Amino acid sequence: MVAAFSRVLACLVAAVSPPTGPHRSARAAHAPWRAGGPSNTSRRGRDEVPRALRFYAYGGSLDMSWLKRCAGFHELINSADGEGMQEVHLYSSLRAHPYRTRDASTASLFYIPLWEYASFRLGTCNGTSHADRMASAHAALQRSPYFRRSAGADHFWASSMAIEVTYAPVKPAARWLKYRIAEYVDKRGAPPEGMHLVTASLQQRISPLGKLLAQTSVGRMKAFGRTPHGSGREPGSIGRCTFDMGHQPNQVALRLFKPAAPRPTLLYFAGGLDVCCTGKKVRCEVGQLLLESAADVHVDIGVRGDVLRSLSTTLNLPTQPCTMKALTLLARKREQPLSELVRALKAAGGQDDANSSKYETMGKMMASSVFCLCPAGDLCTTSRFVTAIAAGCIPVVLCDGLHGPFGAREGSHLSPVPYSSFWVKYSTASFIRRPAGVLELLRAMSPAEVSRHQAALRAHRHQILLQLPGSQAGTRFLEEVADCVELNVGANGNATRPHSDARASRLPKAEAPTLLRAPV
Repeated sequence: MVAAFSRVLACLVAAVSPPTGPHRSARAAHAPWRAGGPSNTSRRGRDEVPRALRFYAYGGSLDMSWLKRCAGFHELINSADGEGMQEVHLYSSLRAHPYRTRDASTASLFYIPLWEYASFRLGTCNGTSHADRMASAHAALQRSPYFRRSAGADHFWASSMAIEVTYAPVKPAARWLKYRIAEYVDKRGAPPEGMHLVTASLQQRISPLGKLLAQTSVGRMKAFGRTPHGSGREPGSIGRCTFDMGHQPNQVALRLFKPAAPRPTLLYFAGGLDVCCTGKKVRCEVGQLLLESAADVHVDIGVRGDVLRSLSTTLNLPTQPCTMKALTLLARKREQPLSELVRALKAAGGQDDANSSKYETMGKMMASSVFCLCPAGDLCTTSRFVTAIAAGCIPVVLCDGLHGPFGAREGSHLSPVPYSSFWVKYSTASFIRRPAGVLELLRAMSPAEVSRHQAALRAHRHQILLQLPGSQAGTRFLEEVADCVELNVGANGNATRPHSDARASRLPKAEAPTLLRAPV
């Protein structure tokens, strides 16, 4: 294994020159996609491909791209549940990528097209279950000499979220939760007889692959950094190094984007107010914007179906205090009894973003808004942020520690996406003290300033969104993987990616990246 690591590191070190200045690495200087310039990867010859980025893609049982022919695949992509389908778009981006080699012996990196999220959500297809597919992938990886020589340290894949909700048989539920996923049933329908909802971690969903993939690099829509050796790790943080590759954006917003489209709405937000962790305080205060009487400010609070059902029988909401606070404000604004407001919301189908009509409405509204409010949820990173970029809507970020997909990270020498050129990052503490202040800031921006933000957003969308023609996000993904391999081994085997939003807020500035090298 030591010899294998040495070969990988030799490739990486040979491809990376010493820094050529205080703010930029040599590799970034020779990579125009890192500086936001036009991509020329399609014109590169085989000999010009950076050795550290040359990758081989597995086939056979490890290539799950055939799942796109399964019933329900297209419906899944075009729904709110499709936010975890970045694994699909990464495959499309890398399938014909100029850095791909068909000769595994010449590769420095190895791509596993493991569509774990799509497989889990689609269930049984073509005579195989999700559990069958994970078991076949496990057996195939164990047979791979390239995987065995480095224990997967030069392998990478894409994943989705840490926890998914599904149904399981009532009686064996405890055993199911402890060991593995036995069967998946679509949670969007009525619970089947003899089943109940359970939660499934990433470890459970990909069993028995979890331990085998422990040394790999993983692009995630919510990245969890690895905890220090021996102290355990988050249930969704499989892999030696994970990084933020973003969510799949709302597909309606992506399709409707037009550079010169009219945007009559100044500020738009739709979503829930009661979240945990990072965004708990700031999300609660978003409800205060319901008092804004301006016609160009549109705020839809996320009252989901279960909340509406509870409100239809009682107005006591002990577990949804922020939603209740916002509903009370809205009822007061409309001079309407709270019970009538609840009935009206229920008749309108609530504000459930899993509902197809709400999903479409959200996409249309973001594509016709100048600014989109992007407060933190459970973490800083949210699908709303990526959708704002897809829609051409300037993100108004309410999370001080957000760096964005392919953004700045501790220890990385790669040039990050220049989000500061187009987002509006508003102090979380300032918003909590006085939510109306963000509206005053946005209204005070001159048309020229707004135009500059919009132009910068348009210029950098292709560095973030995998689905765009000519997207450079696939190349950014490969550079993140190569950086992970070098970073982790160069730091004595421990990842130094941020493990929490609190730590992320204390990271060094992106303008002074650090190049970590493997010990000689």
